[in-house]
Amino acid sequence: MHSVIWGVKTSRVAFALAFVSLLAVASADNVTKQLEASYSAMSTAFQHKDVKAISNFFGPTFSAHLENGQSADRAKVIEGYASQLKMMTNPKWARKIKSVAPQGSSYVATVEGKLEATVSGPDKKPHALVLLTFAKDTWQKVGKTWQMTTSTVNKRTATIDGKPMKMG
Repeated sequence: MHSVIWGVKTSRVAFALAFVSLLAVASADNVTKQLEASYSAMSTAFQHKDVKAISNFFGPTFSAHLENGQSADRAKVIEGYASQLKMMTNPKWARKIKSVAPQGSSYVATVEGKLEATVSGPDKKPHALVLLTFAKDTWQKVGKTWQMTTSTVNKRTATIDGKPMKMG
């Protein structure tokens, strides 16, 4: 038994809605895989201290926002990476996508990050740095590549040699 809504059998409407839902899930899964590949390539660039390659993941209007209210545009973020990477040995920055959701023509990835590196302290000795980040990154597809348009860090914690470090 089918009822009729606006002259269309509800079974057809239900089928169409189910089909559209499946497409959305398939699309989000595909986007998640593509963003995982982008984060992996970004991590490789970070490990090789390749600031130019890292910068290619940021769109021209990219901005970063920290939980303490500080913000930086694309140029400042890239400058910060260049400066920080000069002080690090064996940098590694793994990211794990927790979720991906469409937002207009963009996608927002909720991401956990773990940066590990050795840094030289004021005592000129090597120290183990670990930085954990929890962020929401907005990505937009430009041609065949994904570019990050914003990164909003919701929480950061850092340790030096296992001891908590104050975040500025």
